[in-house]
Amino acid sequence: MINENECPIHKTKIEKLKEESYFFKLSKYEKKLLDFYKKNPDFILPASRKNEVTNRVKDGLKDLSISRTSFDWGIALPFDKKHVCYVWFDALFNYYSGTKGNSGKYEKFWPANVHLIGKDILWFHAVYWPAFLMSAGFKEKDLPKTIFAHGWWTFDKEKISKSRGKVINVDELISIAGVDAARYFLFREAVFGEDGDFSRTALIKRFNNELADKLGNLVSRVGSLIEKNGVKKCENKLLKKLNHKKIDKHYEKYELDKALQEIFSFIDVCNEYVQNKRPWGIDAKDKEKVLFELKESILVISDLLYPFIPNSASKIKKQFTAKNITKGEVLFKKIEDKFAKEKETLQEKVNKSPKIEGIMTLGEVDFSDWTKLDLRVAKILESSDIEGADKLYKLSLDVGKEIGRRTICAGIKQYYSKKELEGKKIILFVNLKPRMMKGIESQGMLLAAGNEDHSKVILISPEKDIEVGSKVN
Repeated sequence: MINENECPIHKTKIEKLKEESYFFKLSKYEKKLLDFYKKNPDFILPASRKNEVTNRVKDGLKDLSISRTSFDWGIALPFDKKHVCYVWFDALFNYYSGTKGNSGKYEKFWPANVHLIGKDILWFHAVYWPAFLMSAGFKEKDLPKTIFAHGWWTFDKEKISKSRGKVINVDELISIAGVDAARYFLFREAVFGEDGDFSRTALIKRFNNELADKLGNLVSRVGSLIEKNGVKKCENKLLKKLNHKKIDKHYEKYELDKALQEIFSFIDVCNEYVQNKRPWGIDAKDKEKVLFELKESILVISDLLYPFIPNSASKIKKQFTAKNITKGEVLFKKIEDKFAKEKETLQEKVNKSPKIEGIMTLGEVDFSDWTKLDLRVAKILESSDIEGADKLYKLSLDVGKEIGRRTICAGIKQYYSKKELEGKKIILFVNLKPRMMKGIESQGMLLAAGNEDHSKVILISPEKDIEVGSKVN
């Protein structure tokens, strides 16, 4: 549920201001834009974003304020120096001026094939930008070909936020497994265009299972076998099993995760080929020819993977184009995920605590044996609305190192605002059986008190200096 009084992204309160302004007649381009979208189905991608923008344009376009007088920094309007230009009216034209310039040196880059942008600025690029260009007299053929909106990354399934400490910077990301592994994970983990979730454990899992076990193992084994046996040129039947057309189609549709999946499917084929042909035995048939097929296939793999893992791909290519091919260095040394092991141990301890079989309402849970209850101090990190739920909030909680993060649904919307809840400490039942509520798994229940008619309900809060995760005895 969207709160119209706050920014949907930053959750800051909207302030209404009044000032003199010039307007661009955006409403004039409503039908032209809709016709343009229809004739050019790939102008807005992915398709889900196109539907979103198209439906919003169909609801009607209002004229756009393009100047400000409440401050004087910015680009002054050439016809009225008292007004400075609204940033999106001015900045978008840099795409054009940057490719044209005074010399026309970069003219070949206009119109742009793709604008790759974040989903939060899609409206500016997919509506304002083509309308501005149409207004300036540009023909449809001279408009950008595609506006592709990518999603956002969450961190351990929670929105990335500096204020809540849910961030990972580039240096930290690289320190886990290196630059190539970070790049590979970001391309492979999420569908390009949709939101993705980062976790250290997921990155290490992909690194160990795919880069180390599959690609690294193939390169190491084949390099070692060629060093001992050499190669003999022959027809490469193995490469025929690589579906280049399928990979090309994935690139055309910006399906980068699927392109990687197809490449790694061929890496699996190569690993199976080594295992089936067994070119290490004394009596192995045509071992030099088998190794030639594998060498050539690995070189093609290195070319295909270059856009994703350029450093590693370059090393592979150098290794397998050398006059004397050797086993070479270990490309991907497996990483032990100590954090995951510690988390697993803690989770085992939590799992051993008795579970109360019941649903998440006080009246239907048997509390007769209080020794079975595990109550902890928790801190509310974030509260958000749930679509279609008038009484429920979704609460993200910190329950300390032993329990970790939890998500619950709580029917306290009519008693507390989201602002009042964030940062508040509460008491949480942590060993209740989870229950699905409005499509969300509620992993506990908070402790509250209220009068008989429920006209007043308050959360039971501990003293401020108590640590989150502390047990209530």
